[in-house]
Amino acid sequence: MMRCTLALGLLAAVLLVGARDASAEAKTPCDVLADESADEFWWGDFDALERKYARVRTATERDAQGNASVTCFRRGLRRVFQNNDYNQAYYEQLQAMTAGWARAHPQSALAQLLHTRVLLARGLALRGLAYDADTPAASKREFLRYLALAEQQLVTHADVVKGESSADVYLMMLGRWEGWPLSRMRLLVDDGLAKNASDDALWEEMVLASQPKWGGNAAEIDRVARDAAKSTPDQGLGAYAMLYDAIADSYDARFFKDTRADWPTLRQGYRDRLAAYPDDWVLNRFARMACLAEDKPTTQALIAQIGSKPRPDAWGSNAGSRLDACRTWARAP
Repeated sequence: MMRCTLALGLLAAVLLVGARDASAEAKTPCDVLADESADEFWWGDFDALERKYARVRTATERDAQGNASVTCFRRGLRRVFQNNDYNQAYYEQLQAMTAGWARAHPQSALAQLLHTRVLLARGLALRGLAYDADTPAASKREFLRYLALAEQQLVTHADVVKGESSADVYLMMLGRWEGWPLSRMRLLVDDGLAKNASDDALWEEMVLASQPKWGGNAAEIDRVARDAAKSTPDQGLGAYAMLYDAIADSYDARFFKDTRADWPTLRQGYRDRLAAYPDDWVLNRFARMACLAEDKPTTQALIAQIGSKPRPDAWGSNAGSRLDACRTWARAP
């Protein structure tokens, strides 16, 4: 059994935060899968991760909330990759652990993918969250070095990871930071979907890359959202709504001014999503969007449906104030 544990001191705060987050809401099957994946990664249980990944990597079924299994799996891994303290000692140990797994399991796609993702995570931690103009030159150089290492890791093990949609997702993450053209990114979407048509992260990475801050524009965003809906006819317009929802917080109150989102289409997309996967979080996001669109009848109906048990995490920053403002507006004559 290939098992090695990261230093407990470096993980204590992360584990406590994870425990608080998990207890905030009743756990869904996706939450459970994410929790298990995070725990197995934190404690270095590669064999358990390998078994789990073999089960979810191409699974096409979705849970009651519409989550694909591979999405939930990666959600757990992301907790380990994204250490908010940007502690370099933590990332150094994480890099060493996954490098060891990659060497010990040269034919394991998961081992190579995990090491790739850790290299990107460490590069991002070295760069920090500052705007590009405010990022020190030395930090930029280290960041670019780690991007190159992550890309080389995938290229070197191309034969091993070629059947994994996760490889396309991670390449898209790298490509977004390296400024790849959207045409190249779209080829990766198509390649990944051929491996797992339920891997929503492919479309999510595409819509992220299509934003102006990454070199895209409003027309590109809308094209991606509509293409995603066309590729999933069984979901109606649900994919259109979910992709716009994925970037909505970046625009906040200017969402309908700075994007080409069509409210009637978006409204139907949320309805289609809820019809297929009744979910309180999506219901709350729908209400927030209806309020932004100044669609009072829809907002009134959704606020009433939410009742006295809203999902604050669906309303963004200052959630209580946002929800109260929408309620007050919806009630006004």
